[in-house]
Amino acid sequence: RLERGLLPRPLMDTDRIAVHPFYRPGRHAALIGGDFYDVVQISPDRVDLIVGDVCGHGTDEAALGVMLRVAWRALVLARVPDDEVLPALEQVLISERRLQETFTTVATVRLDLPARRATVRLAGHPPPLLLTGGKVAPVPAPGGLLLGVAPRPPRAHELEFDSDDWSLLMYTDGLIEGRVGAGDERLDVPGLAALLDAARDVALPDLPAWLVGRAEDANGGPLSDDVAMLLISSGGGR
Repeated sequence: RLERGLLPRPLMDTDRIAVHPFYRPGRHAALIGGDFYDVVQISPDRVDLIVGDVCGHGTDEAALGVMLRVAWRALVLARVPDDEVLPALEQVLISERRLQETFTTVATVRLDLPARRATVRLAGHPPPLLLTGGKVAPVPAPGGLLLGVAPRPPRAHELEFDSDDWSLLMYTDGLIEGRVGAGDERLDVPGLAALLDAARDVALPDLPAWLVGRAEDANGGPLSDDVAMLLISSGGGR
């Protein structure tokens, strides 16, 4: 039941973009974690998205992840000013967490569809990857602080899309923390970008699962952490 609670139905009715969500819980010690995602469209021209990760694994973290997701959706639907959403979410985290050291990383994206613009905010979270014009690159948004550590709203980064054909991948760090090769080197963001660059023949709906499969191949076995992803595409291409 907790796992199903982590998987919301995107609240979106536009056909100007497509969103392909993905979630796979980590199965080490038969516990689930606090990865979460959500998608909310509040006007014909605006879509908001979030991917987050509560540190730890277990029912407390999973329940907190669900709570944060629902709180974020309520804040967005209430049209709380953008700069106030993550500070408010942090207040919920601080008041509801069982342990003081529990923190959360999040990435949020607000899409302005007519303007071909995205506003990206990162709180200790790996950057989304932009796929456009045959190229793959991390969004150069400032990193920001983890939620629950030292309250301070992350700075916004404005991203302009050069064409109508683009894709944006949001993900949790469970996807990039697996090893590559025999040493301790991790896949990390550059390795994920390289996988995406090699996935030109993979259909967009299949791409998240394909990425997990390739990351597990490089890791030499299943990934130990939960993985959540949102793949957003416009124009039907990359």
